[in-house]
Amino acid sequence: MVRNHLFLCLLLSIVMFVSFYLCAQYMLLRIVGPEWEMYRGDVEKVVVPTAQWRYAFLPRHENLVTPLIAGDVAFLPVHIADSSLDSFRDYTQTMMIDGGLCTVEDDIVTIVLA
Repeated sequence: MVRNHLFLCLLLSIVMFVSFYLCAQYMLLRIVGPEWEMYRGDVEKVVVPTAQWRYAFLPRHENLVTPLIAGDVAFLPVHIADSSLDSFRDYTQTMMIDGGLCTVEDDIVTIVLA
């Protein structure tokens, strides 16, 4: 009985590890202006300016809605992230914004510009 219990615990641990590892490693970033979508693509990391601090979003981030202030949005596209670079700062793409709203839901980051 104890062996069966240990075996089931081990099997469950392996299944959880594999499912976590195979989950999304990237996020979809959408930057939407008043009339059109300005950017859409897979990214590894997104950093946005808020009134209190700068939020950094990675894959599997919890769902969130936050207002944005004027500043720069920085993101690391997947094709750059895959080339095993040393520094996030040196290879990010940035976009200046005047404020807006950012939502994170199920690995989709949407920035609606003011």
